[in-house]
Amino acid sequence: MDSKKVDLNLLQALVVLLEECNVTKAADRLNLSQPAVSTQLSRLRGLFGDQLLVPIHKGMLPTAKALALLPELRAAMKLVSNVLVEHQDFIPETANLTFKVACTDYLQLVVMTEVIRRLKIAAPNIKVVLCHLTIATLAAQLQHSELDLALMSPECGPDSLRFKTLYQEKYVLIGRKHHPQLTPEMTIADYVKLEHIVVSFEGNSTSTFVDSILQQYGVSRQVMTSVPSFLLVPELVRNTELVALIPARQASKLEADFTLVENPIPDCAFDVAMVWHEVQHQYPALRWLRAFISQTMAEVC
Repeated sequence: MDSKKVDLNLLQALVVLLEECNVTKAADRLNLSQPAVSTQLSRLRGLFGDQLLVPIHKGMLPTAKALALLPELRAAMKLVSNVLVEHQDFIPETANLTFKVACTDYLQLVVMTEVIRRLKIAAPNIKVVLCHLTIATLAAQLQHSELDLALMSPECGPDSLRFKTLYQEKYVLIGRKHHPQLTPEMTIADYVKLEHIVVSFEGNSTSTFVDSILQQYGVSRQVMTSVPSFLLVPELVRNTELVALIPARQASKLEADFTLVENPIPDCAFDVAMVWHEVQHQYPALRWLRAFISQTMAEVC
């Protein structure tokens, strides 16, 4: 078969012909004349190298090849229809898409759990794949649509990406329940005397931007452990004297089981933003997703 000779109208005509098994009825459904549909059937027979519909006493009978083609043709036409609709006028209630979102475990917990819960109501057929955030490859992944969106601090992202801030976050100091050195009156001098856990998402550093701030005050802290995940921190501090800075929205879920105090270090707040590539900016489905996430966080923050 020469695929260059096939157009969508011809395939749609074949679907209708196989469903009706009657040229006249097919012509009525297609809003075409009977001779025009007969001409289409003739072309289709040549393309597929098969009679497709065999005349019988009353109507026409599909051949074995035609019966095998019909479910595949229906699926193909539905896919084409979905693509055309979703790229022109996104309707979340009926959309059947998969969104790939990269973010840290903290943002999976604080942002995406609520987003996914609301998505199941607003767009029940949409699927979400949460992916590991890798800063080094993020721009390329977004540009090539390996990811649809990232959630992160915009200061960490490449300058080539677009972003929209969702909220500002601060850090809280966490330690085991009744930790004797964690008090509301803690100073920076008290803080640096403690043994610390830091979170390094790449898993290869015992230093973060907090240490750069401490250098401005002429002090440093003793980092004992580096982990790649904020969610590991509570279990590590639970039965030790170790402490850590974790985002306040994560900390709010842990108040009953740990000691939490205000972070004594000034200027430790950070923004959380949606980040995407220019090639994704106008795509209706992704514009809707970004608006949905933004609205969700405006209501819960």
